[in-house]
Amino acid sequence: GYEDLYKWSVENICEFWVELWDFLGIIYSRRFDTVVDLKVPMSSLPKWFEGAKLNYAENILKYRDDRLALIIDGEDIEEETYTFAQMYEKTRLYAAAFRKFGLKKGDIVICHMSNRREAVFATQAVISIGAIWTAALPMLGAQAVLQRFRQLNAKIFLSEDGYRLDGKDVDMLTKLAEIVEGIKLL
Repeated sequence: GYEDLYKWSVENICEFWVELWDFLGIIYSRRFDTVVDLKVPMSSLPKWFEGAKLNYAENILKYRDDRLALIIDGEDIEEETYTFAQMYEKTRLYAAAFRKFGLKKGDIVICHMSNRREAVFATQAVISIGAIWTAALPMLGAQAVLQRFRQLNAKIFLSEDGYRLDGKDVDMLTKLAEIVEGIKLL
């Protein structure tokens, strides 16, 4: 039962994670060399699955059926649901648009928007291409965003003109003007 599995997973950490990796059918281009170095205390945040190379989006987008994949809910929208098939299609469209802008493997995309459907689909698309995704929440001030993004030499910058927080509309256009002026896009 559960107690036995839990006990075994704690006593056999590496074996448990190997079994889980295999059970989940993780798609990878290079399997890991080691699961985790148990000599490093967990409180020191040891590296996990060293040597592994995989694409997160590839592992999510391998499903293309009608099972529920994503629920979006927020102050500014009614609850929306997306199946794996719908998420795959949205991601495919976003990836095609990014490729038209010349995005390729290794390029950097920076995102400054709330956790919304567009951010989810854009994240999946960028990662599926092999580009690098980095983000900052819109609550950060312009200088904090610039400090994070300025040195990145991003190819694409994604943002939104505003969002809703605690029942209030938050305008981002003034902050965006300052950010855009301060970052260098390739």
